[in-house]
Amino acid sequence: MQTFPLRTHFERVIIKVEPVQSESNILIMGDDVEKKSTIGTILAIGPMVERDSTIRPGDRVLFRKFSGETFTWEGEEYLLAMASDVLITFPKPKEHGSTLRSI
Repeated sequence: MQTFPLRTHFERVIIKVEPVQSESNILIMGDDVEKKSTIGTILAIGPMVERDSTIRPGDRVLFRKFSGETFTWEGEEYLLAMASDVLITFPKPKEHGSTLRSI
């Protein structure tokens, strides 16, 4: 994995959020309901995360739905969140290509 050029501080992580996969059998009700993905890839971790956690750049993770702050850098959108907002680290995909999707 190529090194991500931005660094974060303290116990924060930078996540590249995966696009939401639309499902034809999901009904979202209400005008202000926003469907957000909660799966992404860790791109950078702060120094406090490095010493206290098993989260590493390149990990595919599940994070809290309304966590952190989104920001745009060089035309790409990222999430800056606390390491404690990361709930699950998924295992690396196997040869047969298991897939995970946000619900």
